[in-house]
Amino acid sequence: MLFSTIHMPLRLWALALVGTLLLTLALCRTALAQPASTPLVRFAELDIDKSRLEDFHKAARENAEATMSEPGVLAFHAVAEKGNPGRVRVFEMYVDAKAYQDHVQTPHFQKFRGATDTMMLRRELHEAVPVRLGAKKSLPSRAHVRVAELTIDPVQLQAYKNAVSEEIDTSIRVEPGVLGIYAFALKEQPAQLRFVEVYADEAAYRQHIDSPHFKKYVEATRSMITSRTLLEAEPIFLGLPPASKAPAYYVSEFELTDPEGIKPYSAQVEATFKPFGGYYFVRGGQISVLEGEPAKRIVMIAFPTLERAQAWYDSPQYREIRPIRFRSAKSRVYIVEGALP
Repeated sequence: MLFSTIHMPLRLWALALVGTLLLTLALCRTALAQPASTPLVRFAELDIDKSRLEDFHKAARENAEATMSEPGVLAFHAVAEKGNPGRVRVFEMYVDAKAYQDHVQTPHFQKFRGATDTMMLRRELHEAVPVRLGAKKSLPSRAHVRVAELTIDPVQLQAYKNAVSEEIDTSIRVEPGVLGIYAFALKEQPAQLRFVEVYADEAAYRQHIDSPHFKKYVEATRSMITSRTLLEAEPIFLGLPPASKAPAYYVSEFELTDPEGIKPYSAQVEATFKPFGGYYFVRGGQISVLEGEPAKRIVMIAFPTLERAQAWYDSPQYREIRPIRFRSAKSRVYIVEGALP
């Protein structure tokens, strides 16, 4: 049977394009490997008074649970070293520096600091530089956690980063039991790398280190690693943003009428949506026309939920620059809720 060409009105063409893009993103949401924009990563090493561990764990969990309701928080994990429960490591990931500053000003964090200050015998706080950050959509409260501390030959540092990034991406994509691998360097010591690894159970970890891609990584990086410390840890709290709600997408189909006039808007808009967990999914890329009349230009911004997308659109920061877009372009703008995989 022969099919004739289907001619679609502009509105239907645009909706079809958006649907295709949303489906593509939904299929890719099974695993997160490196967020679209570089997040802020903080890493803390704490020594806790062992006689007060129960009180510390309670305060830490209360703070972490409240922290996960903050819009700019991407991950918050706290683990205790197995065999040395007073040694606690905390991995925190935020959308940007402002989200972190907002976090430390929250009442729940201030309460946590006040309650635990005398419990901490030592506190080392590090700003970290992401190497590769990979995780499934959600993590269980109980899991098999490993921590690794590596020193890399500075001359071979970039080659090592390339190899480990490939290994992490493959592990998250193909291994159901690999729930998260976060690799990052200490900002003040870039050859010092830290890993927080989360597995469904010990069997999943054993399966991982026996996988072909892990063995390939080991062989490729053997000469690059000058020292390593491998530790098992017990979870205190493993937190990712809730995945129960569908993502949402701000869609703008527009035609520029004043290319110069739009520049202040373009320079400022990203700073307004990042605190709400937003990131560019489509930013005026090339359009390959298949059927119908395309929009002149399309921008899509992804948000964790419909509520966060709407909150950004209504925020004072965005309302302040929105008139620039009104003056400089003809737009059709809407927010659409995505589908859960």
